[in-house]
Amino acid sequence: MNKLAHWNFFYASRHAKNEGLAWGDLPDEILWKHLGNIPKGQALDLGCGDGRNSLFLASNGFSVTAVDHSSAAIRRLRLVSRKRKLPVETRRCNVCELTFPTRHYSLIVLANLVHFLGQRRRLRLYAAVRNAVRPGGFVLVSARLGSQWMWDRRWTPVTKREIEQAFARFVIHRFATEKRRECAGADGPAEMASYVRLLAAKQTDGA
Repeated sequence: MNKLAHWNFFYASRHAKNEGLAWGDLPDEILWKHLGNIPKGQALDLGCGDGRNSLFLASNGFSVTAVDHSSAAIRRLRLVSRKRKLPVETRRCNVCELTFPTRHYSLIVLANLVHFLGQRRRLRLYAAVRNAVRPGGFVLVSARLGSQWMWDRRWTPVTKREIEQAFARFVIHRFATEKRRECAGADGPAEMASYVRLLAAKQTDGA
């Protein structure tokens, strides 16, 4: 099963069991805890899944564009956003093939995305994100450390150092590692996973 088929199966399996979201309704903790620091405006949620962060941002006054490669995930996000009367623009595509506007977004979210990409693609994506955030805007990164969820074992795993270097010229609001228990698949057993979390703002001098 390829990556896209895996995620379509994952979301379809979760959605067949309930009418909610696959990962629950709560956004990333770092997002709701620091929401007051982030200027309202355009938000881009890359690898949005079925939209828990997108819906939260839309309900708090952001103009949200949500992007994911999984048609099953995007279909559920569209359904839930209509039901909740929340305006979320959705795009079904590979995030690595997007063209980003320059200095446009108040917030770009990379939650549970980059650990599914090879290092070259990650580095290109970081560069595109740095350019797409407007001065004073924020980037949120949540990435799993280690190789457990890597599609190709030849890839270089995400490290805390990689994330730190990618946004070294941003102002750090939170940067930490933590462990959490999660399921490894649609119906897989729970296991402990290590994550790195970053919330950082682009300096107003354009750095």
